[in-house]
Amino acid sequence: MAASTSSTPASRRYTYEWYVVLICMLAYVFSFVDRQVLALMIEPIKKDLHLSDTQFSLLQGFAFSLFYAVMGMPLAYLADRFARPRIIATGIALWSLATAACGISQNFVQMFLARLSVEVGEAALSPGTYSMLSDYFPREKLGRAVGIYSLGSFIGGGMALLIVGLPGFLAALLFILTVRDPQRKGLVQDSSGQAKRVSVIDSLRFISDRCERSIRNDLTVGRTEVDMRALSRACPETQGAVPNLLPCEDPFALACDRGR
Repeated sequence: MAASTSSTPASRRYTYEWYVVLICMLAYVFSFVDRQVLALMIEPIKKDLHLSDTQFSLLQGFAFSLFYAVMGMPLAYLADRFARPRIIATGIALWSLATAACGISQNFVQMFLARLSVEVGEAALSPGTYSMLSDYFPREKLGRAVGIYSLGSFIGGGMALLIVGLPGFLAALLFILTVRDPQRKGLVQDSSGQAKRVSVIDSLRFISDRCERSIRNDLTVGRTEVDMRALSRACPETQGAVPNLLPCEDPFALACDRGR
């Protein structure tokens, strides 16, 4: 009887416990993704909120390191005394909501407060997880469980770019399954009534012609502006007499006609 009792823990499969490990690892992955999103959008955020390099460094470094480290201790204290799944779930909800708040921030103060909330929420995950895993697993399995949970940091750091890019595959799938190719219109037909195929040489010739016209038009506009400035200096009374001048119009004739 004693031998069968002692062999029971070793033969246990711990299916539910490994499920909890995977759930915690998934939460750890999302926490790192939410952390890295800000670093992936440095220039757009700086331009939109008019942030300096110092302000952005406070958002990315100071706001994270200070509150993530400091809030870990009181949250670990709570994890030793209250229901750990509720603490972790509250932290996940807080950092997810705070990450969304970062997206609607209008200035540095709002973004800073949102980033602080992100780190307060993320600080609740690891203390509660380590405490639960130590109760779920025996000592010989605890190291593996903690190691699998810790993989979430590396997976999340690597998936930050993937998650930003992978939704593009969803758009590609929607195009393939739902968007029909409309019938082409305005095609030039040959003698047999079929759409005339355009060769690469014809395409290059068309592009060259358009570029030549564009350059010629730009030169005409520049010459017109120079002529108008010279005319306005020579005849101050014609200043403002020619609004909306077109490139093909003669500035001297227009100035004379409008000045009469």
